[in-house]
Order: sequence, then C-alpha cells, then structure tokens
Amino acid sequence: MPHDDARAPPPVNRPRSRTLLGALLCLSLSSCGGGGFFASAQQLAFQPIVVEMSAKTSLKVGVVLHVSQEAQSLLKNEITQRDYVKQPQDYFTWASYSSLKLDTSITVVQGPSEKDASGACKPMAEPNYATVGQGFDASAFDVTVWMNYNAECSGSCSAVLGRVTCAKLATHTECTESDYTLCEVNYVHELLHAFGFGWHQNGVRCTEAQKIAGVNWRNCAAVEYGNPADILGSGTSHVKVALGTSAHSRYQMGWLKTPSDIATVTSNTTITLQPLTATSGTRAAVVHFTDSLSSLDTLWLEYRVASGYDSWLATRAGGFNDNGIFISNAGTEIVDVQADVDTGDADDYGIDEEYNAFALRAGRTWHDKYTGLTVAFEERGDAGAKVSITFGTIPACVRSPPVILEGMTGYYTVHTAYGEDSVYVGEMSIKQSYTAEGHLPYWNSPSTKPDQYGLVLSFSVQVRNSDLPSCSSGDTGSQRFRVQAYEPSLPAGWRVDSGGCQDTIKPLTKGEICFHVAVPKTTSAGAYEIWVQVVTSTTTQGAGKECHVVKSTMTLEGVTKETFDEASFRAGIAKAFDVELDLVQVLDTVEARRLLLTPSVKVNFQIFAANAEDAETIAVDVTKQESKAKMLDALKGQGVPVTAITAVEATPVNMSAPT
Repeated sequence: MPHDDARAPPPVNRPRSRTLLGALLCLSLSSCGGGGFFASAQQLAFQPIVVEMSAKTSLKVGVVLHVSQEAQSLLKNEITQRDYVKQPQDYFTWASYSSLKLDTSITVVQGPSEKDASGACKPMAEPNYATVGQGFDASAFDVTVWMNYNAECSGSCSAVLGRVTCAKLATHTECTESDYTLCEVNYVHELLHAFGFGWHQNGVRCTEAQKIAGVNWRNCAAVEYGNPADILGSGTSHVKVALGTSAHSRYQMGWLKTPSDIATVTSNTTITLQPLTATSGTRAAVVHFTDSLSSLDTLWLEYRVASGYDSWLATRAGGFNDNGIFISNAGTEIVDVQADVDTGDADDYGIDEEYNAFALRAGRTWHDKYTGLTVAFEERGDAGAKVSITFGTIPACVRSPPVILEGMTGYYTVHTAYGEDSVYVGEMSIKQSYTAEGHLPYWNSPSTKPDQYGLVLSFSVQVRNSDLPSCSSGDTGSQRFRVQAYEPSLPAGWRVDSGGCQDTIKPLTKGEICFHVAVPKTTSAGAYEIWVQVVTSTTTQGAGKECHVVKSTMTLEGVTKETFDEASFRAGIAKAFDVELDLVQVLDTVEARRLLLTPSVKVNFQIFAANAEDAETIAVDVTKQESKAKMLDALKGQGVPVTAITAVEATPVNMSAPT
C-alpha cells in the first residue's frame, strides 16, 4: 500500500514496521548486520557472571583469511599480523590487567572471484572450515574467525559464541601504528561477542530541550551502541571518546572481582574509587536499590582517566569526560547525567555536538530525582576519586504513558511463519526454524480460518514503564502492556495481536512486549507500512461472575502432560468478565510451563481468570509434594506470577491425536 500523506497523521513517538512481500522479505525493524546482533541484556540486581569464556587465562583463536582472487596481490602479512594478532593481544593484555593471553594463528585460503560474471559483488562466502585444509582443525580453537578478505566488495561482521564472521577490504590498511592503537576496532568488538557477551554497551541520551525541562534520564531516548567510551559501544571511530572496556565487562570476564575490586552500595556511604585502569584497589561501585525500588536495575559507577586505550578521553569531546565518573544502568547503559546535574556543565564547556559529554565531573552532584538517589563527586586527587552516595526520599506516585525504546535497534526482532506449511523461520534466515505455534493466537485455530493468512510476523520490542517507583507495591506494582495497531495505517484484512512474551513491567524498568502481524494470502507484493503503539492494558472484573474453568491432560509418548481447549478457555474468560480479553499472555504462560516439566513428572493444570490486576492464577497438582516448592520457584523465575500451588482434581484425557 503506497504512503498517503492525506491520511490521518500517525501517533507521535510510535515506531513503524515496513514490510516487503514477494520474493524478498525485509523488515526495517530487524537487525541486519553491521557489527552483529546481540540484544542488550537487562540485568536485575548484582547479576552473576554469564559470559561463557570468563576467568580463562588463555584463549586459542583460529583466523581463516578467505582471500578473493582480486585481493591476493594485496595481502600483506605484516598487516594481518598487526590487525589480528598483535593489536588484539595488546588490547586484551591492557583490559584484563595482564590476565588473558590470546594464542592466535592465521590460515590463508585462496578463494574465487568476489564478483559474478556481470561484475556485481557476490554474497559474502559462508564459513566452511571443512574445506580449509592445511591441517586446520576448528575444534582445536576456543574462537574461530572466518574473514572474507576482498579488494572491493565490503561487508559486515557478526558473531555468536565461539565464532566470528567478517568481510574486510584488503585495501583498508590506513592506520597509524602507535601504542594503544586498534586498526580493526570492530574485530575486537566481535571477539568480545564470541567470548560470550550477548549485549552491547548502550546509552541513554537526553535532548537539549529535555535537559532544559529537567526530564529524568529514564524518560530520555535509549540508544543501541550508545556508549561512545566502550569497545562494545559505537563502532564508528569518529564518534568514540575512548576505546576502553567497562567495569561491568571486566567483571563479567573475571578481571574485576567483588568485593576486592568492586564495592557494593546499599546505604549512604562515601568511597574512594581508583581509576578503572589501575591494577589494584576499588575500581567500581555498584548501587543496589532496596525495598520498594528493588525492581530497578543497579547503577554502576567507575572512575575513568585518559590512560591506555582510554587516552582519547584527554582530547575528544574537549576532554570533558576525562577524570570523570561514568554512571551506567545495570553496567550496560551509560547515563547522560547532564540532565540531572546541579549545573549546566556541558553547556558551559562548549562541547562539539558531534561528541558526547556525559561524565560527572569533580565538584558536581547528580540527582536521580525519580529514586531520590544523590551521587556527589566531591574531589579527585592522588588517592583517587572521592564519591558520596546518598539514598533519598522517593517521590509520590505519578503514572505516565509507556515509552517504546525505538532507538534500540537490537530490540526489534522478527520471526516468520508461512500458512501453507506451518514452518517457522528464524530472523532473516530460512535456515533456522522456530517451534512457536503456541505464541500465535490464530495459527492453526479452526475458529479463525488460518488459511486466510499467508504470512505471520512475530515481533518483540523493548518498552519502558514510565510510572514512578512509588507506584510499585510488590508484584501489584507491575503494569500490563499490550501492542495495538494504529488503525488508519493497517491495510484491510491485516490484523495485529499482542502477546507472545512477558508483558508486565515494573515502574521505571524495561521489558519485552511482543506482537504479531498477520498478512492475508490475497495481499499483493509490495511495500507496506503500519504503525503500532503500546498502551496500558486494563480489564474490569465482572461482579459476582463465576470463572469458567478448563482443565485437561494429555498423554504423549507415554508421558502425561497438561493441555487445554483454547476456544473454550477464551469463551470462559469472556463470560466471566463480560469482555473479550487479550489472553495471549495467559496462553504463553502455559506454554512456558510446559518447558519446565520433566518426563518423570505428571501434572494436571487448572487455569482460570482471577482478577483484573492479574488475569491468571494457576493451580498445579504435582505427584511429588516436595516438588511443589521447586516448581513454584521455577515458575517465578520465568516471570510467571504464581503465588501458590494447589492440588486439583482432573480427569486425564488422551490427547495423542487431538482434533
């Protein structure tokens, strides 16, 4: 459907989804290369180390240079040794405080032409380590790197645990050789992903208007790769202010430890931080909110000075961030403290807008007015940076509309399903399959005529609950949100349904909201644009209504597990509340619980609507009574709001061949 400027204007601050139907399917909200896709992790409290290759003192890296015919004459051993052996080792020696050694070997493979017969660039060659020969054994390495080395045809880099795939130009050799230089910044970035970092270093950025208006940082835009002082942040060198590695990343790799190197702060205190590059002493502090703020992420404080790969701090952004305190949300999202600092520090400094000025400078105080927290950088000297942390009064409850974090490129993902074969396809690749039929409210459902949809797109998007922390009271402080289409933008016959993942979010925190777009088979090929919005999901319980209960079990391969009749369940809830509710969250909760069952456990579930605040309560009959506490903890760990496990009676029904 072509764009029509005469239509009703779209709502403000709502992301758009552009879909191409036909031979090529592309989604503008998807992540397509450019440094690899890793959604940012949301760490709550002082999270455990989750990086798989942490605490190792040596890692073997096998680099395969797949050199095109055109690039073979351009290959220079001294350049490849510099970019993929010497400089990465120098970097990790610095970042790890000399505790990590990279054992890197390079194997050169002669590849075909990088262009086809018409002169157009071919797609980037897929890794094929079995054809390398020369005694190369991919299993002998902790990390394998497939580097397509071309003369003219460029490409992107991506990484998963233990593997890096890149396309580089052999002509890209311009690099000033000096201490603390990285000619291939993105390569080191991807190595960290291959070590197990499943996130980027992001940022929160406030506009000048927001700063003037006193908008709290949590209500400013979240930006993927938004930390310009971190190797896991922006890969664009001209916007970087440093090439360093955050305290959070060093903790995850085991290079900083708690409590010897990282202080935990839960009450008013004054601490002295050593520079992050120092080899001993307290080099970071982690602020833990407690009581009614316990759902908030931690705040990480680190003292950064122009040294080593942080040396750019002395000159970039006018040197504003040098000798400053960096504050980051959960250690992975740098905070622009200038919106809440006690003076217009950055404005007075004449900062070039091309760079970011975000540090807390000596003599300044930062107020996090939504939590009452105050961080004062009292002074700096030879002993380090003296910082006072004070917990204050929480402001009264104010509820605000939710915010879609559309600046987070990694927070839009898509999975597809085709009506003719019911095969789910992973993000932008037909080589992956997804077993996710339970996530779609109309897929293979007799009551909704599944044959009318030729394509189903399943999205996830990050949303922030903008309510103040004082609006929270235990679990009841969580708001439920849903995605709905902006109707004037929705083509005829299309439908948008919310659900598919956890949709309750506590005040001032982020959460993942999912929605599905169903495209009719009659839709013509072309570009389509739809607008969606996130709204607070509210329901009203019918007074005195009796909830309709649906309960059953299924026997599959000799194991009895629960199932349910979705149509009856929906009808029962509608009867109880006098309204057709969005029950996808309830159904997905059931699907999540199935994954927790083991073949030795037989369970009957009873599912019924409970109240308007929490549209589900689950009663579970577990054959072993001692398993109830374990099951309850597991469900809560999955984000399922279960408060009790109660035995119920149910008659098993053989559902091996459901109709």
